[in-house]
Amino acid sequence: MKHLLKFSVFGLAMLSQPVLAECSGKWILNVDRSNVEFKRDLAAYIPVYLELSRDIQTCRFPTAIVSVNNKQSSYLSSIGTNLPLTILDKNFRQLSHFPSKGFQLPLDNSQRTKFWIKVPEAKVAASGHYNGLLEASISLDRKQETKNAKVKLNVPAFVAFNSVPNAPNLQRSGSSGYRFQLGDLESNRTYRSDFDLLSNSNVRLVVKQRYGELKQKSESNVTIPYTLRFNNALVNQKSVYTFSNNEDTKRWGVPLEVTLGNIEFARAGKYQDTITVEVKAMP
Repeated sequence: MKHLLKFSVFGLAMLSQPVLAECSGKWILNVDRSNVEFKRDLAAYIPVYLELSRDIQTCRFPTAIVSVNNKQSSYLSSIGTNLPLTILDKNFRQLSHFPSKGFQLPLDNSQRTKFWIKVPEAKVAASGHYNGLLEASISLDRKQETKNAKVKLNVPAFVAFNSVPNAPNLQRSGSSGYRFQLGDLESNRTYRSDFDLLSNSNVRLVVKQRYGELKQKSESNVTIPYTLRFNNALVNQKSVYTFSNNEDTKRWGVPLEVTLGNIEFARAGKYQDTITVEVKAMP
């Protein structure tokens, strides 16, 4: 008796399927140069946007790597000066930084991802135009796609001229004036007060005397001679001073001295002159 055995052989064919791409789509890098913000912490904040196509928005955990000029240590540069910077997310939180790559930016699930370039203490940096090249990279279809955009920051020149705290003989007069009170006058006596000059640029300063002598308020033809020294230099009706600054923000101490002449035969009364100080930052 013969038995006929039939075997059915089943095989499972594993077809090699292509691995899905990490991400795909189009995107644009946009630096918003018209809305740079200088805040109370003295930093400059430059808004930047990544405009994403819908394909990228649906990717799983998409990220970008961003840096400015240098992956290890990003900065903006001007002639002879570099300003270090960092990258923040849209909520001003610090992004993770990888020295060999740059800052890691998680992309929002929306058409636009915003982030900030923060330049610490930019407001008190040397005045001038600073530039950098922003580089952003996203992995698309297993390939890294990189785009660049120019970053520009204008640090405006500023200057401040104020009396030192508790300066003798000085009283505030209005928003930008002082009264230099000499009190009871004495022949050949010198009265001094000190000022602070603060600027992030070169400064041009002009000192003018209205009369060049003290005139009696009630009789303008009655006068007392005096000499004026500003920053240890003699002023003769009008003098121009230049303060050079090769640093970031620089402070100068500037003395003002009034020395009276002989008042032995001066009439009793109140005497005055007006001294004008014009201060201008020179970028």
